[in-house]
Amino acid sequence: MKVFDLKKQYATTPEQWLTILLNTYCCAPSQGLAKTIVHYIEKVIMSADSSSETANLCDYHTMHRFWCWQCQR
Repeated sequence: MKVFDLKKQYATTPEQWLTILLNTYCCAPSQGLAKTIVHYIEKVIMSADSSSETANLCDYHTMHRFWCWQCQR
């Protein structure tokens, strides 16, 4: 009998959610989805600020600026 691991099916980190949201936006863009993307980018930035992971932090700030602009269009 095969054991099913539910954690592998669902996104558990903000980065995983962000990937799902960006892929969804490509198929069906909307302002509400753009706002949700901004929210998850902010979560990633906050978690990177609290840890020592600053390698991609500049990229996330650039993404944040772009998606904030997308929300206003």
